[in-house]
Amino acid sequence: MPKNDINTFNITMDMPESTPIEVTDRMAREIGEILRQHPLVTNYQIFLGTAGVIDFSGLLRGSGNKIGPHVAEIRVNLIVKDKRKETSSEIVRNLRPLAEKIRQGYPGTTLRFMEDPPCPPTHSPLRVAIYGHDQKTLQRLSSMVAEEFRKTYDIIEVYDTQEEDIHEYRIIVDKEKAALSGINTVQIAKALQRIVDGEIIGRVHIPDEKNPVPIRIHVPRRYQIDPNILARIYVRNRNGQKIPLSELTSTIYSWKDRPILHKDNERVTYVGAALLRSSPFCAVFDLDKRLKKIDTGNGVKLPTANLSIKKVYPDTIDGPQLLWEGDMRLTLDVFRDLLVSLLFSLILIYLLLVGYYRSFIIPLIAMSAIPLAFIGVFPGHWIMGDFYSMASNIGVVALAGVVVRNSLLIIDFVINYLKEGYPLRDAVREAGAIRLRPILLTALAVVFATSIMLTDIVFKGIAISIIFGTITSTLFTIIVLPVLLYLFFLKYGAKYILEESENDSVR
Repeated sequence: MPKNDINTFNITMDMPESTPIEVTDRMAREIGEILRQHPLVTNYQIFLGTAGVIDFSGLLRGSGNKIGPHVAEIRVNLIVKDKRKETSSEIVRNLRPLAEKIRQGYPGTTLRFMEDPPCPPTHSPLRVAIYGHDQKTLQRLSSMVAEEFRKTYDIIEVYDTQEEDIHEYRIIVDKEKAALSGINTVQIAKALQRIVDGEIIGRVHIPDEKNPVPIRIHVPRRYQIDPNILARIYVRNRNGQKIPLSELTSTIYSWKDRPILHKDNERVTYVGAALLRSSPFCAVFDLDKRLKKIDTGNGVKLPTANLSIKKVYPDTIDGPQLLWEGDMRLTLDVFRDLLVSLLFSLILIYLLLVGYYRSFIIPLIAMSAIPLAFIGVFPGHWIMGDFYSMASNIGVVALAGVVVRNSLLIIDFVINYLKEGYPLRDAVREAGAIRLRPILLTALAVVFATSIMLTDIVFKGIAISIIFGTITSTLFTIIVLPVLLYLFFLKYGAKYILEESENDSVR
């Protein structure tokens, strides 16, 4: 679906997991300074260390689960679209290079501009899922696929779901020593919590606040104790003696466990990106050729799939597998469903006409207006400078039922003239001449009634398909249909008219 012109968008920041909140705040403020100077930005709000207000798109992406000192989100509000010439997409496109200069000063940061989509949202326009059994192999493949994404023309905001390696301290309590010292593990845990997170000692009711505000005491960052120097922290036992924590605990310096994602009962990692201007089709097919050349190990190439009409489900028995997702998969699913709807509607139209005309050939002649209408759909999009989208496909389905009526007007008059005894050539000529004005008037009515949708970005595709399809169908139907009717009645006319007359007399 084409992007709609909206009055707000989000900027999400995902920095390396070890980033302190002060650095995240500094980068958010630098981006805010760019927004402050933009003439079309009304205001913005920074959510530091947490996600912003969750919208429908954020629910799908799981933004509500993002929390920590390394994440931030900026909600940007623009001037109402009726009072500006630039669309929200153009504003975002102009802001991206400025924000990218800031992002380069913070290595490892993923900066994404998120616009509310006019259609069912996806995680990102370009997205692949890499399935496999071994987590290290998935990590390596994810990095290689992300690198191929970055090499592709017009691709921006590349990200993957593999977190960086983070060091952590694991403090193990010696329960035997603690018991002999008259101290339990709860006392040790509370002492460590006070040092790291602080402690809430009460709440205060502030007049301007809806909820009580917690009062937290904490150790300033510059005075916090290194976990390797726990000898400075003391805990009192039941006898009032002060015992250093270093005597009751041992510290292990290790790596933090990486999250393991699953989908369809398979381990998975994701790589995604956005496009600056172009359609995802060219990027996807170019990437697919190069991703198939990636070595998964032991000389086996990475298999890719899920670019067909039928959806593919992961199967890692033979090794890692890459499946395409994102806007490409959504587009294929929608076009498949609309194609089935189109075929179903054509079958119903044909059966209705067979029952009405009691012929298997005349309905085909009447429905010849449908492919004639399709001739104008793609040139119409080219003339209007618009992409063929899902909305355009909906217009094609609607077009199938709209253009047939022109054929029916001519066919009915030809049959009536033949029953009245007109020669075949005169019957066809008279029917085309008499019905020319009603056909043109009804076609113009459809064109003018549909043209109001040309002003809407989302429904513009429907209008283009119906308008240009109706125009070409009308022009070609006036010429092609009489010829087909003439050839049909020239061969089967006497028999068909005789059967029609007998059925009329029986009724």
